[in-house]
Parts: sequence; C-alpha cells; structure tokens
Amino acid sequence: MQASNSLTKKKPLPKPWLRIISILLIFAFLLMCIFYESLLLGYGNFLNVGRPLNHSVDAVLVLGGDITTRPFVAIQVFKAKFAGRLLYCGVADLKDQGRMAQGTEDNILLKIFDHSGLADIPRINIGDNVNSTIDEAKALAAYLQDHPQEKVAVITNNYHTRRARRIFLHQCRDYKEQLFFVSAPADFYDPLNWWTSTEGRLYYCFEGVKLLTTLLPGGMD
Repeated sequence: MQASNSLTKKKPLPKPWLRIISILLIFAFLLMCIFYESLLLGYGNFLNVGRPLNHSVDAVLVLGGDITTRPFVAIQVFKAKFAGRLLYCGVADLKDQGRMAQGTEDNILLKIFDHSGLADIPRINIGDNVNSTIDEAKALAAYLQDHPQEKVAVITNNYHTRRARRIFLHQCRDYKEQLFFVSAPADFYDPLNWWTSTEGRLYYCFEGVKLLTTLLPGGMD
C-alpha cells in the first residue's frame, strides 16, 4: 500500500524562480535572434575607442602586431605634420618573427618609413625584447619618465584600441592626459562587418577574451 502511494505521488512543481530564469533565458535568446546583427555591430564599436588625430603631438608610438596597416596610419600623421618623432619597440626573438623574410616587425617598420619619404624622421627605440601590449606600455611609461611633458599618439588596430587604452592608462597613469589613441584599420574586416569572415570572428572574439583578462588582478601588470 505504501509502495502504491509512493508511485502515485505527484512530483513537486518547479520553484517560481526556476520558471522566471527559464522565461528570461528564452526571452534573451529570442532577442539575440532578432537583434543579433545590431549586437555584433555594437560589440565591434565597443572595442574601437580610437579617434582620428587632428592636433599635434610630440611623438607617435606604433604598436607591434600588424605591420600591414599601422605604419601607414602613422605615415599619414607625419605627412600631416602632426608629430615630430617615431617611437617603436624592438620585438622579442620569437620564432614567427625570425621567419619573416624582411626581418622582424620593427625592422620592417623602419624600412616602410624609409621608402615613404620619411627617412629623416627621428626614431627612438624605447624598449627591446617586447612581445606584448603590456610590455609596450611599460616601455612607454619608462620613456615618459624621462620626457614627462611629451604628448604621444598610440597607433594600433581599431579592435585593439580599448584593451590597449586600458593597459596604457594603467601603466602610464601619471601621464593619462598626454596619451591619444588612434585606430588603424585591419585588412578585410572592420567593426561594421567583423562577423562575416572567419579571420574577423577569430580576432574579435579573441580580443574580447583578452580584454576580460585585464579585469583580473594583475591582468595589466
């Protein structure tokens, strides 16, 4: 008799908060399906905090990582006579850098300037064995300690500007008002269409993960 009662016993109804969470998840999923393109567009614009440079600075720092577009944005700045000297970092001896036919990124950067009619622009190597944005920010912080009045434009890819700005403002916290961040385009994708190519999805999603790491303790040190 007891066994029969246990079999016919009704299962308890789900708790109200479980129903609410389920409804919210379904609602969120429907919103993503309807507005997915707007969300992706918003994410691309969120990562891009760089602005065109329309005033003079003392120096331009071209970050490593994309030798195909960043140097050419810097060249435009110099040809507009907005800057007086080029700052760059010597890259670490990485395997992929060693296999580059024309040398490491910093060497290629200087060659691009040579062939762009800017061979006379003063150039300063502010750090060697650099292999990360944090290393570059530390190198600039050390440079600014010796040149505390200088204004510097930092050039990097559009999707990299938000993370770069966080790291540089952290490392160069005493010189925040002297730093300006300029966006360089990336080949084949931008904040308006990054999700339409495999490479764009890879770089933008990976950048989001790396941006999250800056929120962790020591993530910018």
